[in-house]
This record gives sequence, C-alpha cells and structure tokens, in this order.
Amino acid sequence: MNDTLYLKAEKNISVQTADVRMQDLGEMWCSNSALLSRCMALRFLRMDGERCVASVVDVIRIIEEQISGVTVESIGEADFVIEYKPQKQRKAFWEWGKFLLVWLVLFFGSGFAIATFNEDVSVMKVFEGLHEDLTGLKRTGITWLETGYAIGLSTGIMIFYDHLSKRKESADPTPLDVEMRTYEKELYTTMIDNAARQKRQSQKRGNAK
Repeated sequence: MNDTLYLKAEKNISVQTADVRMQDLGEMWCSNSALLSRCMALRFLRMDGERCVASVVDVIRIIEEQISGVTVESIGEADFVIEYKPQKQRKAFWEWGKFLLVWLVLFFGSGFAIATFNEDVSVMKVFEGLHEDLTGLKRTGITWLETGYAIGLSTGIMIFYDHLSKRKESADPTPLDVEMRTYEKELYTTMIDNAARQKRQSQKRGNAK
C-alpha cells in the first residue's frame, strides 16, 4: 500500500540557490516521516534564469518516478512561478545611499504635490480667514493653524503607511503592501497564462507536422 504525500505548492516561490529542491516548493506532509524527508530532499530543477514557470504535474512525476511506494496529492497551486534571487553581500554605504536618494525623491516630490494641491484650493486663504475669525487678529506670519496642519499631515502619512520602523504599530498589511501583493499576483498569473499558451501553440505546431 502506497503512502500519501500531500503537497501544497505556492503560486510564487523564491529561492536563493540554483538547485531547487522539493522542499522549496511549499508545504509537504506525509505520515511516513522517513519518506517525507526523502521526498523533500529530491531535486526538482536547476534554474538557468531569473524566473521560470513550472507545473505540479512535473513535481508529481519526479517524486513518483524516483521514490516507489508514494502517491502525491496536490492541494495547492497547479502552476507556479519560481524566482531565483541569489543572496548578495550588501554594502552598507550603497544601501544608505539608495535610501537617501529615495527619501529625497519622495520628500521633494510629496512636498511639490502637496504644495500644488494647496495652491489650487487656497488653503492659506482658509487658514487666514479662520485665524481672523477665531482670534480677531490679522494674520502676519506662520500661525498655529499652519503648524498644526504640517504636524497633522506628516503624522497622518506616517501612521497610514506605517513604514517608518521595523516594529509596526499594526499587524495588518499597509495599503502599499496590498497594492504590491495585488501587482505580484497579477504578474505571476500572466506569466503562467503566457507559458500555458506557448505550450499549447507548440503542441499544435507539432501535431500539424
């Protein structure tokens, strides 16, 4: 009687070595721990580029051909994308340089966007009217309204994006995290669809011959 191996492959798999093992593809479980260890150690493929599209059918075929007495049952993705990202030695100076460059672009870009928006809706005129109505004095310079606006705006951005420190105030993903995951999901789905289309076209050309 064969042992059943359950495989839950992820849609996007990131590896740091060119040799991709079965254990890199996702979660695997089998009641036979010795058999599970052998299956996890099997080599699936060797990366020759940054990305490749693979099928769980190939995973099942390799496992069942190389290890007897096992039946693989997939409970995850049918097709998935493998990304090869070799670990690189990071240079502190270069990392800080990139951080500073991005910070400057975001700082001045955001400042320009906010200033343009404020000019369109005449926020300064609104502040001037509020200050005169509340205090009875003519506005002569920067008031508590502008100061509060600046502090509140910067604080709101920091809280909303929650990206200033390694320790997040909330365990929930930020709006930027959500948008990045949505983009990645659409990217990998498109790659898988393109690979499947090319495979079908290749099969049609082969049958035509």
